[in-house]
Amino acid sequence: MKTDFGLTDDIATGFLSNLEDLLKSKIKTYYKISNSKNTLAVIYLDILKMDLDEVFAIPEASYISESDRGSFEIDWAKWLMTQGARVVISGFQTSREGTSFKSRTDGTIMLPSKDGAFRVDPAFAGNEQSNLVIRAALNNLDKIEHMMFEEVTRIFK
Repeated sequence: MKTDFGLTDDIATGFLSNLEDLLKSKIKTYYKISNSKNTLAVIYLDILKMDLDEVFAIPEASYISESDRGSFEIDWAKWLMTQGARVVISGFQTSREGTSFKSRTDGTIMLPSKDGAFRVDPAFAGNEQSNLVIRAALNNLDKIEHMMFEEVTRIFK
């Protein structure tokens, strides 16, 4: 998937690091001392709503591709998380072999093709209700729970 979008290692790791920071910023924990005889404190956990525009504002969520045909903004994160498997670029297709051109990522290269159509691989495609971020969160609930436990532990140290 990384090479299909033309992502360099720096873009991919930068995006993931900034996305993690954004997600962490959406979790707020605090406590209040309880007035109850049997309870020392009440711990609150707020998970703030995140708008996809915040994800798309991450600098690495898009990049400028330079070619002989000009400069083009590649909104790869938006495609990945909102377009499903719809065609996002018609008249082009990605190719891994059989070309004399060198890709800047040493992966695939986008080439003109009369019948070509670039779309997100259906295995990774998403929309606003079900996308990479949401699926990753659901698949990592145990890690998220551990992070929350660590935060609660930090509060009481």
